Amino acid sequence: MIGKIEIEEQDLIDLGFKLVIVSKHEHGGDNDFYYYVINLFDGDGPCLISNANDEVINSKWKVELFDYDGFYFDDIQSLTEFMLAARNVQRKKK
Repeated sequence: MIGKIEIEEQDLIDLGFKLVIVSKHEHGGDNDFYYYVINLFDGDGPCLISNANDEVINSKWKVELFDYDGFYFDDIQSLTEFMLAARNVQRKKK
């Protein structure tokens, strides 16, 4: 890929990620924080989760495949292509 375009917060919103706010009372810290999450399939299956806003460096976000440590996206093109491919996966009928 030529010229990587990093993920910005507005990209996550545009892709349909949901905002999750965690209050300082919930986690016992000094400040509230938030992150974004999206399920790749309706109802169940894998999901993608962003880093928390207090971990963002230079307004550039990362998105991980939840429960798969070490796998993440840090460019919008790869993330978008992955999400499009995942949404086209066919599910076996039960």
